[in-house]
Amino acid sequence: MKFSGGTIVAKLLRSLGVSYVFGMPGGQTLPIYMGILDEHPHMRHVLFRCEKCAVYAADAYARVSSRPGVCDGTVGPGATNMVSGVAEAWGASIPLIVMTSDIHTWMVGKWASQECDQMAMMKPFVKAGFYLSRTDRIADAVQKAFRIATTGRPGPVHLDFPMDVVMDEAEFDPDLQVDVEHSHYPSVRTAPDSDSVNKASELILRAERPVLVAGGGVVTSGAWDELRRLAELLAIPVVTTIMGKGSMPEDHPLSLGVGGSSGKTCANKAMSDADLVVFVGCKTGQFATMNWTLPRPGTRIVHVDVDPGEIGRNFPTDVGVVGDARLSLKALVDRLKEMMTFKSSCVAPRLEEVRRAVKVWRDSVEPRMVSDEVPIRPTRLVREMRRFLSDDAILTCDASLASFWGAIFFDVRRAGRYFLAPRGMAGIGAGFSFALGAKVAAADRQVMGLGGDGGFGMSLHELETARRMNLPVVYAVLNDSALGWIKLGELATFKRTISADFTQLDFSKIAEAFGCNGIRVERPGEIAEAISDGFRSGVPTVLDVVTGVELPSPHLV
Repeated sequence: MKFSGGTIVAKLLRSLGVSYVFGMPGGQTLPIYMGILDEHPHMRHVLFRCEKCAVYAADAYARVSSRPGVCDGTVGPGATNMVSGVAEAWGASIPLIVMTSDIHTWMVGKWASQECDQMAMMKPFVKAGFYLSRTDRIADAVQKAFRIATTGRPGPVHLDFPMDVVMDEAEFDPDLQVDVEHSHYPSVRTAPDSDSVNKASELILRAERPVLVAGGGVVTSGAWDELRRLAELLAIPVVTTIMGKGSMPEDHPLSLGVGGSSGKTCANKAMSDADLVVFVGCKTGQFATMNWTLPRPGTRIVHVDVDPGEIGRNFPTDVGVVGDARLSLKALVDRLKEMMTFKSSCVAPRLEEVRRAVKVWRDSVEPRMVSDEVPIRPTRLVREMRRFLSDDAILTCDASLASFWGAIFFDVRRAGRYFLAPRGMAGIGAGFSFALGAKVAAADRQVMGLGGDGGFGMSLHELETARRMNLPVVYAVLNDSALGWIKLGELATFKRTISADFTQLDFSKIAEAFGCNGIRVERPGEIAEAISDGFRSGVPTVLDVVTGVELPSPHLV
């Protein structure tokens, strides 16, 4: 049978398990949109007001659903708007299918309206890109895109569709058998070689003060049970990165929480004192390692990662274990059990050491958590959020200070993806769209967002999207009328500020203008009731929380 290229794209997406496509139309994308419409109600398009926000939403959907996020944008300005979101997914290793429309093939090089080299523009931030010059190549390219996006280190793949290609017809079998295993991720798991597992196990057994550092690869792999088993086997404390938050419930006796520049002092001390650090699914980047000062020089290192290019990138590594995090951790646990000839005597002392370290940290921050100061301290807001939200709720944080308030002070009590933050490129403006994408993926769960007024100003137009799509998220805006981190950095370094302050705004009134619920929160005693009212309203809610400018951690300036 013959179908238009746009119809073929839509049928393939449905066959590969796609339920939602996030984007904003242009004239050249309409053939694909008509195909999506034909697949309704099995597949739905989610219209956003800006392509960048649509990509962020697709990213969050992918993180929560463990399926590739699918997003689209039109030729030229639509594609350029998508780049920031695609770059975030690339840095965070999140699989996206990024679809752009393009000018007719015969117009290339003639300065057609909105013409630009979209393949070159996306290339630095995608695992692969396909320019579809023929309609009969669509089926092959779409399937390849899903396979590449979901295997190895996950990431975005770009599909560029010229308008004549999606308008023209080609033979296509609507019952074509596709590789449905690539409709989720990781779709193919790579097992580690036994030699590296043996060497790593020997180092772990010999270590006196080992520490596990879990990155985003543990969450992506769904390896939290295997991580917990390894930690419990030898009473090894667990530190996570921000992307790895959720690898271990943060009320577990061996959890030290998030470490690094934006982490807890107890986690950083454990990394500093360790004689062996086992990185798992971690890129050993700047923030996770305090500018590459943790672990200390001379510390033995085992690095487990699905991407061999990450092993040894930043630290001399004694043993590299290349493989999927879940399979690698399972192999380590199995081998350690074989090698252990006695029950470890260090379990009770290490548990007590972790308990004391966490208690000292909690006691040190408790005054900030219960503070009745005005303006409201962000720590008090995060405390009230944690007290209200259920254990399976999802918290999305915008970049900058909001990510750090959430990462440090909001305990995730279940293993899994319950905390989302844009750490791949760490650009502000993602938080609210993250909340919307997460809610699409998890309609039956509480979704709350946290972001600064600077970032919310870049995405508040999506309040209309939230209202139209009936996505009843609650989003707390840390309203300090400033670019807080920039202002504090200017003052710390230059003793003066420039272009860091905003006009005072009431974001609750702005939310109401969009038909959403808006609540102004000016005193700590109002927070709990405001959160409750927001969720009880059943409509998108903005909490305009008036805060001061302060840092979550002294290491951030």
